[in-house]
Amino acid sequence: MLAGKDDADANAMDHVDVSGGKLVVDDSDSGLGEYCDDTDDFTYNDCDTDTDETFEFVYKITNKGDAPANYSVVVNAFDKDGDFVAQTFIGVTHLEPGKTDSDKGEFNEYSTLEDDRDLSDIETVKTAYVERVALAN
Repeated sequence: MLAGKDDADANAMDHVDVSGGKLVVDDSDSGLGEYCDDTDDFTYNDCDTDTDETFEFVYKITNKGDAPANYSVVVNAFDKDGDFVAQTFIGVTHLEPGKTDSDKGEFNEYSTLEDDRDLSDIETVKTAYVERVALAN
C-alpha cells in the first residue's frame, strides 16, 4: 500500500452523495435596502434590476475509511435530455473516519457552461470523480 492511500481510496465514489438541486433566483438589490445608490462613483451598490441565478444542490461526503482524509470531488450538471451542461468542484479537508461533511454546492454566474447554456438548463447533478487522500494523522 502506498503512503497516503488506504483501502477506502478504491471505493471513494461510495463516500459521496449529491442530490436535489434547484434554480434559485434572487433580486441582486434585495440586500442593499437604503444603500442602493446610482448617484455615487461606486458600482457595488448600484440599483440595477439584474437578478442573480444559482443552481444549488446538496452534497454529503462521509469518510468510510480508517484514517482522516481529504476529498476532492468533481460534480457534473446535465439537462433534461441528459446532455452535459457544466462542471463544478467541491471538497473537504481533514475529515475524520466515520464523520460526514454536508453542505450546499452550486453552479453560478461564474461557472463555465457548455455551448451557451443557461443555469436554468440544469436538471440533475451527478458525481463524476472523487479523489480521496488518506492522511498520516
